[in-house]
Amino acid sequence: MKFPSIKSTAAVKIAIGVVASIVVVVGGFLLVQNVFTKASDSAPRDLIITGISTNTAKVAWTTDQETQGVVEYGSSPTSLNLFAPESQKQKNHSVEITLLSPSTSYYFQIRIGETKFDNGGVPWTFSTKAQSSVITGSPTPPVTTGGATLIPTPIGPTTSGSAFGQLKGSSLKVVPTLVPTIPVAIPSPTIYAVCMWRN
Repeated sequence: MKFPSIKSTAAVKIAIGVVASIVVVVGGFLLVQNVFTKASDSAPRDLIITGISTNTAKVAWTTDQETQGVVEYGSSPTSLNLFAPESQKQKNHSVEITLLSPSTSYYFQIRIGETKFDNGGVPWTFSTKAQSSVITGSPTPPVTTGGATLIPTPIGPTTSGSAFGQLKGSSLKVVPTLVPTIPVAIPSPTIYAVCMWRN
């Protein structure tokens, strides 16, 4: 019986070890590629803030892979304690933020997993619109009756004791009434005054 030489056995073992090492390294690399992703794949880009009103705003962004984000926001850049999460993973993201206050600056960042994304170290910001409180429209023409002329004056919401117009003549009395302030758009508001004859 003839035994192989020690030199050839050692060379085979080294060759097998090198091939096995290469297989492990390549297999591990491929496994890691599918499990771990680059931060840039989940980083928000093309951020847009739209639909800003007195009490809502919509934040939209895209990512290279499907992710599920949370918009963390607040009225102070150091206190982002309100949350608006997405309902599912996606590449084109859109989150509506509701129940905001009018004329208020808000700050936000986007959290995806455990990573927080902002505007270079500071939160992004937007401001809600002011609530409209003045009713505008065409002035009402003067009303003449019984020797007196009531000239309506277009004014905004009234307070207690204010009248709607100037009275010319002496036989009519203007009784002020309150117009409730309602935050709705009225196409052509008409201002009315209650007139009473005085004998």
